[in-house]
Amino acid sequence: MNQYKPSGKFSPLSILYLGIASFTIIPFFAWLYAEATIGLLSVGVVFYYLNFIVTLVFGGLVGAFVMDKLVVEWGKVRNVTMATLLGLLAGVLAYYWQWVFWLQNRYYTEDTIVTLVTYPTAVFAAIGDLLATGTMTLEKNVVNGFWLFVIWLIEAALIIFSTTFLPRLRSQKPFSEKRKKWAKEIKLAPFKYIEPEEAEKLKAGDFTALLSLQPGSEQDHHSTITLYDGYDTWYVSVEDHFASEDKKGKLKFEEIKLLEYAQVDASVARYLQDPDTPMLASDTPAKQDSNGKQKEYRSPAV
Repeated sequence: MNQYKPSGKFSPLSILYLGIASFTIIPFFAWLYAEATIGLLSVGVVFYYLNFIVTLVFGGLVGAFVMDKLVVEWGKVRNVTMATLLGLLAGVLAYYWQWVFWLQNRYYTEDTIVTLVTYPTAVFAAIGDLLATGTMTLEKNVVNGFWLFVIWLIEAALIIFSTTFLPRLRSQKPFSEKRKKWAKEIKLAPFKYIEPEEAEKLKAGDFTALLSLQPGSEQDHHSTITLYDGYDTWYVSVEDHFASEDKKGKLKFEEIKLLEYAQVDASVARYLQDPDTPMLASDTPAKQDSNGKQKEYRSPAV
């Protein structure tokens, strides 16, 4: 079947946007994070668990607002490698900035932020000193050396993962190279669960199963469909959600991805959005073989 693939292009504005954010938005989020972690130092052992949550929030803010929205979406990055590299750079900068604010508050109280930012050797020297002396205690024991390094490494990994994961996903979404716009994402109401036999047909490029779907409920087995309007081309992603109960009797779902950014005819897209709209003879959709070639078939009665 025909599946959308990123063009590998990107706008130079994406680099400019990251440069601006590196001295505005990222430092602001880093200051909030540093203040939060300093405050958590007073709560003892709870700090260890809360700190990882706060770290994820910090990385998520940078990943969502700076990388996903500003750099990749507004910067029109359709290159997965470029999105990853920019996300990695943003994560490293975010981690460095939070150290600058943390040290300025606790260590270099008489120095300005500008001084520390432009004097990284002082920052790294202070980090080395803290690694030896420790920054926290656990059950009256100072945490330093190897284990403190492990904690810092985990924090850095969480931040960098958060700043690269979302932009990678965004860069792979359908984009109209003709219109220079991201495809409009349309999330449809849930449909009934697509049975395995029909699911296999979908994976093989036979989209007839999509033309007989009935409304479903999120409280039972169901499928979710997302359309992407590429202005001159339509794409669809389909997931099955298999319902079961956990040990506490709460409903949980196993997600099974059936299609991702598969190209479909406009007639299929129209039907999924409004099944009551009759299909015209000229709207007869086509199946696709394993090579992505179209094969005509009769549309079911609707």
